[in-house]
Amino acid sequence: MLGRERAQSEVLGTVLLLGLTVAVVGTTVALGGAARSRPVSTNDPHGEVVAGRAEQQR
Repeated sequence: MLGRERAQSEVLGTVLLLGLTVAVVGTTVALGGAARSRPVSTNDPHGEVVAGRAEQQR
């Protein structure tokens, strides 16, 4: 019976690792998408932040 318990444990470990991987990848994609959708800002010589092109078109 020990072999069956070990097999169940390995399957459970694999499923948990797969779930953790999916969660991490999903979080990374979500954060990357949010960062990408923000307008790019540049600093002018006077130290003021000037909005990027996406912000100026609004």
